[in-house]
Amino acid sequence: MNSEVLINIVHDSNFQSNVIESVEPAVVIFEKCFWALAQVMSAILEKLADKYRGKIRFYKYNLDEHTSVSDYYQIEDSTTVLFFKNGNLFTRTGVESIEALEKILVSMIDQ
Repeated sequence: MNSEVLINIVHDSNFQSNVIESVEPAVVIFEKCFWALAQVMSAILEKLADKYRGKIRFYKYNLDEHTSVSDYYQIEDSTTVLFFKNGNLFTRTGVESIEALEKILVSMIDQ
């Protein structure tokens, strides 16, 4: 069994270096631990992180512990996923199917 972490933790103090300054595109899920939909989205993103390993970086941002980045991007009280490319916000979404998320990833890689 592979024990590699596919989705790393990001927080206010390392968001700039891990996400904004990343050479690869980055995906960040903003979540609270008790949200059932966040757990579903995390499972979907784990599958995509495995598939796009080495092409896209995946992160989790805990809204229970951090607020600066979430305030900056106006994250509401719902599971939100932000997609970054070249240090810029590419797009954002809420709860989506794996197919819808993969379309965003493919378009992000292709541009």
